[in-house]
Amino acid sequence: LDDPYKYSGTFSYDEMEVDDDDGDKYFKTVFAPTQIIKFKTEEGVEYIWYARQSYQNENFWTIAFGTYQGQDDRGTHKLDINLTKNTKNPFRVFATVIDIINRFIELDEDQDIHYIQFDSEGDKRTNLYLKRVLPRIDHFKVDHIETHKTMDNTNKSTVTLVRIS
Repeated sequence: LDDPYKYSGTFSYDEMEVDDDDGDKYFKTVFAPTQIIKFKTEEGVEYIWYARQSYQNENFWTIAFGTYQGQDDRGTHKLDINLTKNTKNPFRVFATVIDIINRFIELDEDQDIHYIQFDSEGDKRTNLYLKRVLPRIDHFKVDHIETHKTMDNTNKSTVTLVRIS
């Protein structure tokens, strides 16, 4: 988990008008509500790291990653978030995801990201996240886990992390 792939792309930003405590308005640079970073494995498999800001809470971000499956008719990127079976070294994929997340957090100078959420399907993937991936995310800890059964009787979990510093 200490040898991430190189990745391309940068985080995108928007300008937002905000009011200070005195009622004065000013512009603040914030992360755009959708972030996409791409990387490839040594076998040439293209991955996407994806972060989406919640519509209800600007401090809450959902993160996903998976193999790039092209774009749909609306131009939305499609990705397969199943286990990383198509690479010789899946831990380098996880190392890259950790590296991107930590860079994302590092660039959040105002600490506007309070919560990060991951969805996982199956107990093995959830345990992998909990034991190997999530403890390596800087300044965050697991806040809670919600699990429910899918139609095919698989456990689907949502893991939420909260900022601790």
